[in-house]
Amino acid sequence: MSTKRVSLDWFESIRLCRVSVELATTVWAIELLQDAGELAMLFTDGGRLDYQSPIVRGIHDNCVARLATWRYEM
Repeated sequence: MSTKRVSLDWFESIRLCRVSVELATTVWAIELLQDAGELAMLFTDGGRLDYQSPIVRGIHDNCVARLATWRYEM
């Protein structure tokens, strides 16, 4: 029984990886994010994402919405 659980977790990890790659590809397609200077503006002085930025919030919301449904795909 333990072996089946490990196998299932491994399979789900592979599926999550695929969804993550799709998300990253979608986000990278945003032309603004391909410019290092523009990209740097999405971070605070402390090196964390600036969630006051509408771009950061939009990317975050898109990722949350997408990851909320990934388990239902086969």
